[in-house]
Amino acid sequence: LSMSSPSTPLAKASSHIDLHYNLFDFLFSRRFHTNPHLRINLFGGLTAAFFSQNWKIHYTDMEALTSKIRNYWRFDGVGLRGGLKVDWFMGWDLYLTGVTSVGVLSGWYKNTASQKTSLYSRPILHSTYEDHRLSSTAQISLGPSWQKCFDAIRAELGASYELTVWNNLQELLS
Repeated sequence: LSMSSPSTPLAKASSHIDLHYNLFDFLFSRRFHTNPHLRINLFGGLTAAFFSQNWKIHYTDMEALTSKIRNYWRFDGVGLRGGLKVDWFMGWDLYLTGVTSVGVLSGWYKNTASQKTSLYSRPILHSTYEDHRLSSTAQISLGPSWQKCFDAIRAELGASYELTVWNNLQELLS
């Protein structure tokens, strides 16, 4: 990516990403005890998301010319989330717990991209894009949990593998 010659090989390249992922849910649920070993929980309600990602890339070629690229995007949105939680009782207050949910959020999106090189004093790329957009999300998690009902409270502790997908958020401007 140096501007001296397209065939100048790179000497060094580095990349660093900071992702801030904040999610808040206000959910209601209804539990169904279908048999002594299986519980099904339907849930739904409001969700809010606040994301930002700062991605910096630094290149240095064999002639010591540098190029710095920065892509920063942010999304703040609110919407609805709904899903299903299933608990399978295995004994001794241990359960196998699976959760799946989907959500749709409406919010504000902003993306800024810039590129500077040591060959020129001014940036060779500086663009900003912002809009109002819809974003959808889907989540699946599965893992063991310990659940216990006491006289006044109910406790639940779990460890699970989670996969979450967000759509219509990350864009690279060029």
